Amino acid sequence: IALNGLSSPLLPLSLLRYVVRSGNEVIEENITHSENYAMDPYVLAKHPKSVMCLPIMRFSQVTGVLYLENNLAAGAFTQERVEFLRVLAMQALISIDNARLYDNLERQVAERTANLNQTLLEQQAIFDNTVIGIAFVKNRVIQRCNAGLAKLFGYERGAFTGASTARAGWFEQAH
Repeated sequence: IALNGLSSPLLPLSLLRYVVRSGNEVIEENITHSENYAMDPYVLAKHPKSVMCLPIMRFSQVTGVLYLENNLAAGAFTQERVEFLRVLAMQALISIDNARLYDNLERQVAERTANLNQTLLEQQAIFDNTVIGIAFVKNRVIQRCNAGLAKLFGYERGAFTGASTARAGWFEQAH
């Protein structure tokens, strides 16, 4: 809801603006008799009775507002209910923050994965197309070699994969 409008059919904007601007909570036992908010277009049109508006604070800034009204009874918001709703609002804020952090983390992971995949493709293209011979050896067994190495020794690409470097004649074993 845009707070800069003149009126809203959904909420008393003068009350919301005050809470957002000041960071103070407002609890009106009967808002239709309030000096500050009785003339709000929403109050004049809907005639709510009890109203509670709590700022949701994060790092000393209002990040949201919890607005509740009761149209049946004046004085509906007792201290116990208000305290419960404060705790509930804080838990909601924490949950929303966690969801935003998780979403941001998921986006970062996806972005970094895409970057890594692109780098891997570029490195694979270099590996595949270089004229010098390159082999990856693990535990003295050739895991992978490029076409340059096979061509250097007159073999097809992949001929050396799985050959052991532990014995003499390992290129011959690839046959």
